Amino acid sequence: MAFILLLIPAEPAGAQPTQIGMSWVAFPSQLTDPAANEVMLNALLARPSGVGPFPALVLLHGCGGLLTATRALVSRYRAWAELLLADGYVVLLVDSFNSRGFREECTRSPQPVSSSTDRPADARGALAYLQSQDFVDGDRAGLVGWSHGGASTLATVVGPLDGQSDQSSSESDTEGGARFRTAIAFYPGCRAAAAPRRVASSVPLLILVGEADDWTPVGPCRTLLTRAAESPEPLTLKTYPGAYHAFDDPNTPVHVRTDVRAAAQTGGVHLGTDPDARADALLTVPAFLGRYLKPGPAAE
Repeated sequence: MAFILLLIPAEPAGAQPTQIGMSWVAFPSQLTDPAANEVMLNALLARPSGVGPFPALVLLHGCGGLLTATRALVSRYRAWAELLLADGYVVLLVDSFNSRGFREECTRSPQPVSSSTDRPADARGALAYLQSQDFVDGDRAGLVGWSHGGASTLATVVGPLDGQSDQSSSESDTEGGARFRTAIAFYPGCRAAAAPRRVASSVPLLILVGEADDWTPVGPCRTLLTRAAESPEPLTLKTYPGAYHAFDDPNTPVHVRTDVRAAAQTGGVHLGTDPDARADALLTVPAFLGRYLKPGPAAE
């Protein structure tokens, strides 16, 4: 059972209590440009009962943001946080958007927060924060992202395999030399990650995409896998026939959005729950994470 770990003097303005034991914490985004202004990030933290240390996960939300218009935690992330918390993980949900003064960027063009630079810096800051906590096993931290956060996950752990130095595929993800041990990307935009002729992941990576996804199509992710044939760490792509974007939402009827950037050329994109795909993901994700983050021979 989860409990509130830490009381913060003041929650972000208007934020509503969550339905599982969580607390707001704050830490800086870990930017690589020394001239850039430091961004202080708010995040929701939950931990299992007991002393620990526990394996930990950083969760990166999609372009719709972490919180709803009424400042409640989005149901998708609440459901995953509950599942992963029950499975023994410390869970840190980073609020990349409200921390910068706005709720969502699905409808914004250009998008103010970059999935290739800003949010990997957020992920590194979150990792550094977790690894400073004595209840976290700093050697067993993973990264999970959805959509825009999925693309950010790819940007954090995938880079070109061409002999050039690249921060995404470097040996360390933080200034202190620590790194994520595994990563999962739900329906990410794979075009940027697949752009180099040869790519590699710095950690075992799982990508989950619906085959009917017309917001972030699966094609570029297949290209990414082909171009990662020489990656020292495995990349796995799992696709779900007939499933659209956001297939893992707890209970969202499939519908069309015409107000997002991706709809400009197609006239609209589909999203919503696919019960079969969601049920499979609820089993696949904990099994994949446990392979690399849980104690035992399989995690070594």
